[in-house]
Amino acid sequence: MRILLEALPAERLTPALKSALGQALLDTGETNRGEALLRHVVAAGDADAHTYYGLALIDARRGRHDQQLQWLEQALGLNVSTAQRRKLSRLKASALAGLGQLEAALRCVLACISDAEADGDLFENASALDVAEYIYGALGRDPERERAIKRAIELFSSLDMPLRVMALRSSLADMCVQSRRFDEAAGHIDAALKVAERDDHPLQIKLLETRGDQRFTHHQLEDAIADYDTALGVAQRFGREVVAARLLLKLSDAHRQLHRTAQADALLQRAALNSAPLESSAALQDLLRFNQGWAHFEAADFIAAQRDFQALRTANLDPERATRTKTFLLECSRRTDPSFPAIVRGTSTGAAHPRSSRSAQPGGRGGGS
Repeated sequence: MRILLEALPAERLTPALKSALGQALLDTGETNRGEALLRHVVAAGDADAHTYYGLALIDARRGRHDQQLQWLEQALGLNVSTAQRRKLSRLKASALAGLGQLEAALRCVLACISDAEADGDLFENASALDVAEYIYGALGRDPERERAIKRAIELFSSLDMPLRVMALRSSLADMCVQSRRFDEAAGHIDAALKVAERDDHPLQIKLLETRGDQRFTHHQLEDAIADYDTALGVAQRFGREVVAARLLLKLSDAHRQLHRTAQADALLQRAALNSAPLESSAALQDLLRFNQGWAHFEAADFIAAQRDFQALRTANLDPERATRTKTFLLECSRRTDPSFPAIVRGTSTGAAHPRSSRSAQPGGRGGGS
């Protein structure tokens, strides 16, 4: 489409064709050119629903949901077809969700789903279900979210759209991990990963990290390291700096549990030296501090370790590291505080750690698979 439209002389480009070209430019990654063309159509007073939809899509990608909603309201105020109205309303539901108006967003998207089902519009039905699953998740309504995901997977599969199925399987895997259905999660991850790796899609980073996290939790540390390391390579290739920094820290944690202090320290240093992603993510700063605390503890600098772990008492760490933080704090107090009860000072706190069967150290050094 883009090639055909760009081949036309400028004088033959009607407003409708200009809007179509603008949309085609967006679809092929030429966002700035596409936006300029669409805004030119609006400024000339020739905008139609396609023009407004394209501009709304740009603002959606940039997180400007208030402006996104304004474009969509203008489009919905025009005389549009039923199919166009469904498409515009689906994007409106996304805008409302982005603005935190979750109940209004849910009403809007459920109307889209009902309308699409009645008309037998499988693509719009699946696409609206994809939006609904996000809204259900934000509302904490997990059973409805899971049903929406599974139904969307069925529909996108019937339409032979493997990339959409892949993304939904990734979300379903996250839900399975959260509800401790690990075998089911592994099946979804493996199925999605085949598509992501085949198409060299960046979602393979998230899938590999999720599988690595699952293996880490099950003390399969060598397998977790392999997943984190592969994900790190892909993240660096796609320029995902925040994810790459997080993976370096997870690799450091896993190597330290396997007594590989030199590797762990080198990975920790690499993550700490790249300040840009750390500045943009509080969660990443907390993970860095956790790893630094453990490194200080391992070096017998218990005062510095205690300072690090004390700062993490109110941090939003994952359950495993939150538990380990408490155990590290107890162990630091046992080793540094003279007022700590003598009976406790003479006893390792390792037994309080969920991995104490593997080690008396609060790091809980688990072996590989």
